[in-house]
Amino acid sequence: MLQLFAMEARDDASGPFRYQILQLAKLHAVPQVIYTSSKADPELLELLRSPADPTAPATQQFEVRVEKSSLFLPDKVLRRLCRS
Repeated sequence: MLQLFAMEARDDASGPFRYQILQLAKLHAVPQVIYTSSKADPELLELLRSPADPTAPATQQFEVRVEKSSLFLPDKVLRRLCRS
């Protein structure tokens, strides 16, 4: 069964706990594919690809697909989820 989850979070992007919410979401959901905006910065893309478990080998990276940023507007995402 295919499941689709959408997440929007205001995560801290600096300091020792940067992107902590994102890492916890990856550990919990274990997604097969992560979609992100084409406006995402390179550091975020690298973090999205990296294993959620820091002790895991680098070969266990997540598949990240970059899509146009307009697809990530909250009202458009909600409409797509309702149609699924």
